[in-house]
Amino acid sequence: MGGIFLFFAACFVAALFVEWMPSDPEIAGGFGYTVDPLYSFIYWTSVFFFIVVGLLMFVFAALGRQRKHERNEVRHGATHNTLLEIGWTTPPLILVLAFFLLGFRGYLDMVTIPGGAGGAYLVDVEAYQWGWQFTYPNGGVNSGGANQVVLDVPAGRPVRFRLSSRDVLHSLYLPDQRIKKDCVPGRYNEMWIEVPVSDQIQPGGVYKDFALRCTEYCGQQHSQMNGILRVWHPDDWAAREEAINTWNKPEADGSRMSPVELGKYVWEQSGGCVSCHSIDGSSGTGPSWKNLYSPGGGDHEHPGIDEIDEAYILESIYYPGNYIVPGYPNQMASYAGQLNYGDVLAVDAFIRSISEGFPEDQIRKEWPAEYDGRTWLDMSNQPTGPPLK
Repeated sequence: MGGIFLFFAACFVAALFVEWMPSDPEIAGGFGYTVDPLYSFIYWTSVFFFIVVGLLMFVFAALGRQRKHERNEVRHGATHNTLLEIGWTTPPLILVLAFFLLGFRGYLDMVTIPGGAGGAYLVDVEAYQWGWQFTYPNGGVNSGGANQVVLDVPAGRPVRFRLSSRDVLHSLYLPDQRIKKDCVPGRYNEMWIEVPVSDQIQPGGVYKDFALRCTEYCGQQHSQMNGILRVWHPDDWAAREEAINTWNKPEADGSRMSPVELGKYVWEQSGGCVSCHSIDGSSGTGPSWKNLYSPGGGDHEHPGIDEIDEAYILESIYYPGNYIVPGYPNQMASYAGQLNYGDVLAVDAFIRSISEGFPEDQIRKEWPAEYDGRTWLDMSNQPTGPPLK
């Protein structure tokens, strides 16, 4: 009996000191003002009845305990009490109805966008194993995996997310905004937030970062589908939106990321390749890119091809099921329509640069003078164009 009492006491003490919510909803925006009070109401109601039921259990156990001299007695207790049954049925019924009404009111807030869907800023969200791709109205794209991706949004206005999945079930979760929604293959879901302008979000590039998670188990690298929700001041948003759309276009002096630099960026952030492919020779979900172009093809067999070249890299990215390296599953999604030809050439240059013994003069160091920056990062809605020579 004493052990059971200590267990209940320990649970109650733990419930008092656990920090359940991640941050102040006044700063985070979203639905903290409706979710947090309802959560606290349900939580403390549960704690109250947990204590009441636990104490009554001990009281009834003590009062109804059979004594030694009563072992052969047959007791005849009460079989019915209408007032008592009404008394212990009505309060829970009222509480459950209150939970439903408050929860339904919060649900309506979550699915009703102020001013209608057309009045909100739209961001298309596509989830994949194991990363996120965010596409903006001007064609700009932020994408990546392995804890790298950033979702940029403006403060002070509704932002609508149109959710989809490239492969399996995922779920976009913004804990500080108290909202999540599943990303389902073959269909669209929607959710929205509005983060208010605060002292932590100021003109001049002073932004505020919040957590972004995937909360639907989606495979081996599910835990790496973390990112950042970055909120910008309205005065800075136009410049930030344009920066997302023009990442690798030439500057006034003609400078931009080299093919090798862009290839590393695609691997590390925008393409999410780092989730499956290492560059240090270690095994992962997919084969390592280390020494892929080295004499002998590195440590991997590549059945069906005579040599590693740009065509093999292109086909492996666009049609990954055509050539499966032995020992690895056929589970890579196609990047056709996601990575443009310029990005593939950049990835190819990066793989060559990390292959020991590969001739330096065969690694693309710069873009042709006539190349217009047609890569996934800056020309995502444009045609691929002719192959580069």
